[in-house]
Amino acid sequence: MYTIREIEISGALISLIIRDSDQACIPVDEGNADYQIYQIWLEEGGKPYTEKVPGKDYKARRADLYAPIQDQLDMLYNDMTKGTTTWVDHITSVKAAVPKP
Repeated sequence: MYTIREIEISGALISLIIRDSDQACIPVDEGNADYQIYQIWLEEGGKPYTEKVPGKDYKARRADLYAPIQDQLDMLYNDMTKGTTTWVDHITSVKAAVPKP
C-alpha cells in the first residue's frame, strides 16, 4: 500500500509517494522500478491514502526569519542613539517576505 503525503514547502504544495511497508519515498520517474510497481498497483485498482501535513502558519514562518531578540535590542539601541532605522528595516523586510494572509 502507498500513502500520498502532501506537504507545503515555501508556499507550494508538494505530493510525495510513500511506500507504507518501509516509509520509502518513491520518485516520480518512469525509469524507476519502484515507481513502475506503484503504477501497476494503481492500474490494478490500488487507492493510496492521502495524508496532509500542515505547513507552518505565517507567524511561525516570520519567527524563523526574525533576528534573535538580543540582536533586535542592539538594533533598537543603535537606532535610538545614532538616528538609524535598522530595526524598522529588519522588521519591515520580514513582514514583506511573509505577508499576513
